[in-house]
Amino acid sequence: MNPDEKTYTLSQLAQRLDGQLVGPPAGPAAEIHIRGAAGIDHAGAGDITFVDDPSKLSAAEKSQAAAVIVPAEIEKSTKPIIKVKNPRLAFAEVLGMFAPPISLPAGVHPTAIIGDEVSLGENVAIGPYVIIGKGTKIGEGAVIYPQTHVGENVNIGAGTLIHPRVTIGWGTEIGAGCILHSGVVLGADGFGFNWDGECHRKIPQIGRVVIEDDVEIGANTTIDRATTHITHIGRGTKIDDQVHIAHNVTMGENCIIAGKVGISGSVRLGNRVTLAGQVGVVDHVSIGDDAIVMARAAVFNDLPAGSVSSGTPAYPHREYLRVEAAVRKLPDLLRQIRELKSR
Repeated sequence: MNPDEKTYTLSQLAQRLDGQLVGPPAGPAAEIHIRGAAGIDHAGAGDITFVDDPSKLSAAEKSQAAAVIVPAEIEKSTKPIIKVKNPRLAFAEVLGMFAPPISLPAGVHPTAIIGDEVSLGENVAIGPYVIIGKGTKIGEGAVIYPQTHVGENVNIGAGTLIHPRVTIGWGTEIGAGCILHSGVVLGADGFGFNWDGECHRKIPQIGRVVIEDDVEIGANTTIDRATTHITHIGRGTKIDDQVHIAHNVTMGENCIIAGKVGISGSVRLGNRVTLAGQVGVVDHVSIGDDAIVMARAAVFNDLPAGSVSSGTPAYPHREYLRVEAAVRKLPDLLRQIRELKSR
C-alpha cells in the first residue's frame, strides 16, 4: 500500500457525513476500508459511490463499489450503505476527503518578486515566479501558484486559492475562500471608446473589480474593471470557464454562470441568477433574483425575478417550447397547403 494513500473506514465516513451505516446481512461493514470515491460507472473495489434516487440503487449494487451513499428513505441493500439527507452533498464531502493536498508549502519562493509595503498573512504560500505589486495585502493561508501576476494595491482574502498564470490588475479586491483557476484575468480595461469623427478614442478605465467571499472563477475567464466605480461579483457566485464579464457589471450573490457566457457592460444581475452555456446579455439590462436563462439565449431586455427564458431574443421558456413544437410541424403544414392548392 502507498503510505501516502488516504483510507477511511466506513464507520469513519458515516461519522463525518452524519449518516447511518447499514451493513448487508452477512459480515460487519464498519471496518471496511474505503480508498477512493467514484461514480457508479467507474467505481472499483475499495471505492464508495452514491445514488440520489432509489431507482438507481440496483445499478450501484451491480457495480464494483465497496459501499454506497444513499438517500435516507432507502432501508437496505446488498452492499453496505450510508444513509444521509443529501447524497450529492455527502458525496462531495467525500471527494474532498480524497482530494490531493495542496502541494505548495507555506512561504515565499526565492524566485518570486515581492513589491514594497506588501503585507503577507500567516501561512501564505507564494510559488515560483509570482509577482506581487506594491501595497498589496494577502490574507492568512492564501495560496498563489507559479507565474501569477498580482498588481499594486490588491487585497486577497484569507484562504483564497489562485492557480498558475492568473493576472490580477491593480486595485482588485478578492474576498476570503475564493478559487481562481488558470488563465483568469481580473481588472483588464473595460471596452470603452468614443468616436470623434475620425477614430475611436479610448475612455480610461479607472474603476476596480471587487470579488466577494466564496466565489469560484473558471479557467480563462475575464472580468473587466469598471470605468469609474466597481465591477462587482457577489458572495458565493460560481463562474465557469471562458466567461467574459464586461465593465460596470453588478452580479448578486450565489449566481451560476456557465461556460462561454458573455455579459455586456453595466448589466445588473440579482441574487441566485442562472445563465446557462453560451448565453449573451446586451448592455444595461437587469435580470431579477432567481431568474434562469436557458442555453444560447440572447437577452435584449430586462427579465423579471423568477422568470425562465429561452430563445433570441429571450422570452418565456414555456412559450418558447410551444413555438418550437409548432416549428417542427411546419413541413407537414406546408405539404398540406401545397396539396390543397393543387386541387
